[in-house]
Amino acid sequence: MAKKDRISELVRLLSGEGQKIVDSQLQNKGYTHRSHNLHDSYGWGVYVNRKLVASGFPAIQATKGKKWYGETIKGREAITDFLRNKYKPHDGIDLVVAVAMPYGEIVEDKYKYEVIATARDDVKRLASKFKNANFGIISHGSY
Repeated sequence: MAKKDRISELVRLLSGEGQKIVDSQLQNKGYTHRSHNLHDSYGWGVYVNRKLVASGFPAIQATKGKKWYGETIKGREAITDFLRNKYKPHDGIDLVVAVAMPYGEIVEDKYKYEVIATARDDVKRLASKFKNANFGIISHGSY
């Protein structure tokens, strides 16, 4: 199998795993949806040599934004912006699973609702299946 085919197969595999992890997080969330913006801000991206080559999101999309410090933010816009512009990919292949609404960490840390914490275990377990894979956590915008 050619290198390009192996990379394409790995991107497909990681895309499927990213979607499974997002779906699992949404099934096991501990909070109640009000505006669906937090729900809508879940997503995953696969990068090859620092370029976003695949991404995915939940099927449900928020119909209106959420006010956050005077700015109206929609979940899908937040995760799309994070994956396209804010995440700093590495050389090689990255799988990123994230919740991009800025209040997601507050809901989890302060109010103790499950938002994405168990995804860490899922991604870490997935990384352990690949030789030389690294695992990291982005928190408060820092890796």
